[in-house]
Amino acid sequence: MKSTLQILLVALLIGAVLAAPVAAATSQGLEWGVANGDRFTYQFTLNSDTDHVSEAMYFDVESIPGTIPNIVDQWSDLPILTIGGYWENGTSLGLYGLVFIFMFTTGSGFCVPIGNYTLLSELLLDEMTENVTTASTYYYWTSKYSGQSSGETVTVTTSYLKTDGFLAKYLVTAKNETDTVMDISVVRDGLPSDIVDLVMSNILIIGIGVVVLVIIGAVVCKKR
Repeated sequence: MKSTLQILLVALLIGAVLAAPVAAATSQGLEWGVANGDRFTYQFTLNSDTDHVSEAMYFDVESIPGTIPNIVDQWSDLPILTIGGYWENGTSLGLYGLVFIFMFTTGSGFCVPIGNYTLLSELLLDEMTENVTTASTYYYWTSKYSGQSSGETVTVTTSYLKTDGFLAKYLVTAKNETDTVMDISVVRDGLPSDIVDLVMSNILIIGIGVVVLVIIGAVVCKKR
């Protein structure tokens, strides 16, 4: 009897551990794809009238504040992670961290939940009713802002890797009528290439095209 009870307890514990990742997702399919202590490295480039910077940097996930609400009705319901930004040598980004303020014109931050990017698009577009669009490819979910500010056209593109929801690319361009006034590029190391993303995003269409070509080739050969 004692042995049977011990076996049942072990089975329950194993079941609880195996069920944990599934239970982490909300009823809407949202969950965090990162954990405390995760680090992501980037190449940072800034060109403007006064600054020319090209350096490696990294971001640490320092705190994930609680769980995502089971039902999220608006973008502001999503918890905000605490992120630390540093240059490659470990020093703080300092005032250069202010370049990321443009990120919030797209309504986003350094990390989004994974699992339901259709819902994220709906929530973001409800929150940011003007000048913001979203796009989803095989590897990336992207929010983009384009508008006018002080006589300049400002475009901000923020892309997240779908597998973990963390920032993949952050691109800012400000142009006047004749010149590019400022250009910022922050690109994560080790990303899939744009060509691979394009192919995977259109794999069904490509597959159908290949099948059609094979059929056509077979028909032509048969007629010969």
